[in-house]
Formats: sequence, C-alpha cells, structure tokens
Amino acid sequence: MNQLAPAVELSQAVNCQLLRCGFENLGGGGVYVQRSSRQNLIEACRFEGLGGCAVMIGDPNPPRSSDGERLVCRNNRLSASTISQAGRILHGSVGVWVGITAG
Repeated sequence: MNQLAPAVELSQAVNCQLLRCGFENLGGGGVYVQRSSRQNLIEACRFEGLGGCAVMIGDPNPPRSSDGERLVCRNNRLSASTISQAGRILHGSVGVWVGITAG
C-alpha cells in the first residue's frame, strides 16, 4: 500500500486512548491502528493539514496466526474528532481509511 508514515502508529495495541490530541501541519499521516490492535479509542482529536490520511484503522491484508486465523483489528473507535485538509502531499488520501477490521 502506498502511504506516508503516520505521526502515531498503534501495532498490536490494546486499550490505548488518544484523547484531545492535535495532529497539525504534518508531512505524513495522523494515526494508523493496525496488526490486530483492539479496543483502542481516538476521541476529540483534531487532524488538520496532513500530507496523507488522517486516521487509518485495520489492514489491507491482515497477518495470520500459526493456525491460519486472520489477526484483524477489532473494536477500535474514532469519536468526536475533526478532520480537514488531509491528502496535501499524497492526493489520493482520505480523512478516514478503514481496512479489514471487525467490531
């Protein structure tokens, strides 16, 4: 996947919270929640003037466990946040991108 590096990357994270954070005038993205992360919350954050996507949750091709089960992100939430001017460098970027995820 063609993307710019995020300011914050949650990988296999559980019960993390980003509350009232500001992500402004960045050359990359805002937050990427990936690799079987679950029950994380992004709330009341401001995303403005980003080079890439503001928030990305999930994976385009989730990894698999040793028994073949897909390790998808689950029950992550984005709430009461504002997004403006995403994709200033990578013009195909969106405000919120959701890949393969559950819940």
